[in-house]
Amino acid sequence: MNAKHISIIVAVVALLAGCAKSPIETPSGTNELTDLELTHVGSTEVKSVINGTDFPEEGEIGLFLFKDELAETPYGESGYTNVKYSYDSGKKKWTASPSIKVGSTPGYLYGYYPYDSEAESIEAVPVSSSLDGDDVMYASKQAEPVTGKTAAGTTITMNHALARVSITIVNKGYTGNAKLSKIKFSGAEIAPEGTLNALDGSVTATKSDVTLDVTGEAQAITATGTLYECLLVPSEVETNKQTVTLTLTIDDQDKTITLDGENGVIIAQNTKSNITITLGNTGIALQTVSIGAWGDGGSPSTGTIGGE
Repeated sequence: MNAKHISIIVAVVALLAGCAKSPIETPSGTNELTDLELTHVGSTEVKSVINGTDFPEEGEIGLFLFKDELAETPYGESGYTNVKYSYDSGKKKWTASPSIKVGSTPGYLYGYYPYDSEAESIEAVPVSSSLDGDDVMYASKQAEPVTGKTAAGTTITMNHALARVSITIVNKGYTGNAKLSKIKFSGAEIAPEGTLNALDGSVTATKSDVTLDVTGEAQAITATGTLYECLLVPSEVETNKQTVTLTLTIDDQDKTITLDGENGVIIAQNTKSNITITLGNTGIALQTVSIGAWGDGGSPSTGTIGGE
């Protein structure tokens, strides 16, 4: 064997030895996973109905994470479906245990409030009409996908999923006990229950009358006016005023009034209909109706959970 062949063999052996000592490695940090946390913004006051950006601190949120914008591909080996996040007063964040883990692969985050263990699909979150109940909010696809670099300070913006109807009843010389026990809504676009698709905010519901029970001190109709906050499953008709028949059961007697035409209401997401009714010995009468944004005085129609 000549010297040339020997030198080539030595070079190959040296190369193989070098490879054995210094294997090719994955770039540092590529596979690191970060816990997804939501920074909290809102009022410390506990409120059953969210106004603007006020969220109950002990509230719970359901989050879904996907690899694609259409929410068709799960994120991770088994995916993250309806993960419950609660507010951590110590960390001043919304966290979960176990939490959603995010790596270098971008994730598309969707969510809703309040948490419901029955919400197995982001396209079918249960919603229902109620009196003084929990507002339902949803966070559709965020402007930027979340990654491991941003997971610890994630921000999501939520929109109101329901319609808000505020009814003020004023006792104008009524001589009975003035005890309200039920509020009933009837109309073509009224629905007691439905499902929310948080991908786009649409609601699917079967139309039927809604009857809300009134209990406790709230039953007393006063001379200064008693306010009843109703949250209704929204209608698919969002631009036109709707005809709604309102039946108030007062002292076990049904008293009915119909709102239509100029006095109609809009049962749509992010809207608030304000209705003032007077109660007298001859029955009930419509005083005023106005329609505006969800919050009083045109306040924001979205609530935010996120960075300061």
